[in-house]
Amino acid sequence: MNTATVTFPVRSIPMTISGSAAAALLNVPSDWDLVVRFLAYDSPYYKLMTGAERDVIRLLADGFGTLTAEASDADMLLDWSHVRDSSPEAVVRMAAAIRSFFAAHTVDY
Repeated sequence: MNTATVTFPVRSIPMTISGSAAAALLNVPSDWDLVVRFLAYDSPYYKLMTGAERDVIRLLADGFGTLTAEASDADMLLDWSHVRDSSPEAVVRMAAAIRSFFAAHTVDY
């Protein structure tokens, strides 16, 4: 399995949910469902992560190939197609990073 080490930006917003409530947020049927839950703009959970935190996850997607955080890739990074058209391996990486994020943080929800 491909794994990636990701570093999230320092949070300026406090987060307060943990334990079973946080676990419930991550309890979904598949890695894809977890990715959609936190990266799809119309999801009620979208704003639980900041834009910078979501960008860290989106950099693991490969729908448009490997993107960087550089300005030239910024629009493509935010394009849902980059996430939606990712390989199964990229979906696993994104889901693992989301789980890692919530393991290291509690969430204000």
